[in-house]
Amino acid sequence: MQDRRIHIVKRHFFELLHAQWQQKRFLCVGLDPDLTKFPPSVNNGNLTEKVLVRFFCDIVDATAGHTATYKPNLAFFERHALKGGISALWSIIRHIHKVAPDVPVICDAKRGDIGHTNEASAELIFGELGCDAVTLNPYVGRDAMEPFLKHEEKGCIFIAKTSNPGSGKFQDIHVNTWTQLWIVIARTIQRDWNKNGNCGLVIGATYPAELARARRDLEDDAFILVPGLGTQGGDLEASVASARNSDCTGGAVFNSSRGIIYASSGLDYAMAAGEAAAKMNRQLAAAMTA
Repeated sequence: MQDRRIHIVKRHFFELLHAQWQQKRFLCVGLDPDLTKFPPSVNNGNLTEKVLVRFFCDIVDATAGHTATYKPNLAFFERHALKGGISALWSIIRHIHKVAPDVPVICDAKRGDIGHTNEASAELIFGELGCDAVTLNPYVGRDAMEPFLKHEEKGCIFIAKTSNPGSGKFQDIHVNTWTQLWIVIARTIQRDWNKNGNCGLVIGATYPAELARARRDLEDDAFILVPGLGTQGGDLEASVASARNSDCTGGAVFNSSRGIIYASSGLDYAMAAGEAAAKMNRQLAAAMTA
């Protein structure tokens, strides 16, 4: 039986990311498989694993020159687990490492359990799959996150203010007159949990005022992953203006999934994805210095 383990190697997430920013790449391409949106030429009755690998390897080939990072959503692959979904994700990440070795991979997992469970998750995400970073839920506290945080070269990106309309039910609770819960979380992660310099935050594009608050409050130290552009309604220019660092050279990446990977359902699906990625990254780069 083939050993599919990708041993944890010293690929430093933030070093890779800074190199992408120097090339004026600020786009994060989300890899969220929905077989109903796959082109018929790909989703043609073959085994699910083969369909996933073919589609996303084609997408990676077409977009690699325009993206700062890829972000596969683990749940979308887990729902095909009995049909090879996790094996497909392993193959896709291996392909990224081959054709775009300087582009980091963020596993969008939003893990947030206690220590022993997180040890298993970290082994899967960093060890088995070979991802460079992971999204996490900070609710259980720092001690439970240590299985991720201890990997100094890996990015640990914690959800702070999410892009969904109902996020404010808990995240916007005031802990005092001036401060909401989400900003307490963001400050704590950036100032107390970030001893290894490998923490970041998820703040949605649908909340540009909160993006600006986080950048102002945490200055240039914070890395921000910004989901919610495109179909979720986030404004590109406002998001970049709010999230960028003070010298307008980076500080954030901006995710788009469906608008890029499903840009066409025809035979030109890969070419269309490449064109959509190139266009969006040009817009992000222009907004970064506007």
